Amino acid sequence: MTSLGKWQWLTIAGGAILMASLFFVNRKSPDKPTQMPAAARDSASSRLNFDSLITQAESQLTGWAKTKIASYNKALPAAGTAVQAQLYDSIAKVYDSLGLQLQADYYLEKSAALLKSASTWTRAGEGYFDIALLMNPAVKGVVLQRALNCFTQALSVDSASPDAKVGMGQCIVESGQDPMKGIGIIQGVLQKDSNNFKAQLALGEFSMESGQYPKAIGRFSKILKLSPAYIKAYLYLAEAYERTGDKKTAVACLKKYSTFATDTSLKRQVEEYIAKFESESNKQ
Repeated sequence: MTSLGKWQWLTIAGGAILMASLFFVNRKSPDKPTQMPAAARDSASSRLNFDSLITQAESQLTGWAKTKIASYNKALPAAGTAVQAQLYDSIAKVYDSLGLQLQADYYLEKSAALLKSASTWTRAGEGYFDIALLMNPAVKGVVLQRALNCFTQALSVDSASPDAKVGMGQCIVESGQDPMKGIGIIQGVLQKDSNNFKAQLALGEFSMESGQYPKAIGRFSKILKLSPAYIKAYLYLAEAYERTGDKKTAVACLKKYSTFATDTSLKRQVEEYIAKFESESNKQ
């Protein structure tokens, strides 16, 4: 049975995040200055790419989006803190409507810095984290660090915020520097609330990444009990069951997903996979 990793990625990533991440794909770093150490050079190049992406995005806007953002920027200098935060949030919404999630997150971060609320910091951090997962290694670390900074700021406002803790744990795991520390932070959230959806989802995804499929099955089965509308869990379960050799249940999970899915393109392709798998089974 063909792996479902592709379906996982397509469903989780979404078109908006993918469009933003494509700015980073195959970008060439600037020429290497001989006087700069390799680590510092890589960091500087990544930050240059990040800053350039944000700056260039506004210069390339046209039509209504350019007019809207220009009007918001014009109003910023004379506005008070609360209004500035609203203006940054409005700019973020324009970029989000264009499918440019990284730019949207950048302005959410600016809004969070003014509002200083745990929820706004967490929202910005979650956006950065999602987009970081699709970026090439040279830039991924920079965006993950921005996400981590946002979650750290959220916890400085509300040290008990479970969403910020889960986000921080995810960033630490994805950075690869101390995965068990990150998992420990997320497990700490579940110790206080075993029904925390985001914590269960994070550990379920990490179980898939590490090949711990029986654990993943348990996590995603619980996720469906917590939130039956989260139909992406059926795709995770399909792959997990396929990896453990239970192809019949894997196909049943795909059929469940197809029943509830509203994305006609993905639904059609999943149904094609179902037909293919059932045909293969009949030949055996």
